[in-house]
Order: sequence, then C-alpha cells, then structure tokens
Amino acid sequence: MEGFFSALPQHAFVQTAIATLLGAVLSVAGLGLSYGPDLPAGPTITLLAGGVYVLSAMIRQALDRRRPQLASARSVWPREIRE
Repeated sequence: MEGFFSALPQHAFVQTAIATLLGAVLSVAGLGLSYGPDLPAGPTITLLAGGVYVLSAMIRQALDRRRPQLASARSVWPREIRE
C-alpha cells in the first residue's frame, strides 16, 4: 500500500486534505445554520457550499485578471529583487 501513496503527486494529498476539511466545516456550518430557523439541512449545506464555490471562483477570476499586471511590474524590478 505504501507504493501506491508514494506514486501520487504531493499536491494530491494537499488537495484531498483541503477538500475534506472544507467539506466537514461546511457540513457542520450548514447544520448549525439550519437548526435555529428549522430549515432543511441538506439544502442549507448545499447553498452554503455553492456560495463558497462562487466566492472562490470570483477570487480566482480577480487574481487571474491581476496576474498580467504583476508580471509586467516584475520585469521592471531590479535584477537583485527578481532573483
């Protein structure tokens, strides 16, 4: 079994850990949010997870838009700072 895990890239473990933790946190948060107003738990968890997804997509789009600006600014930095 050890050979299987060593063949996976390191970022796969990080992504799996983040996804597991995020899923657990969103599930507990969705249950907590649905308890007080007596809302159905499943749709509350789904809406919460969807909101996090939309937020992460918006952040990614903003970072992608800003990346060319950062690359052009890096080209005018002194060589000592770039390396």
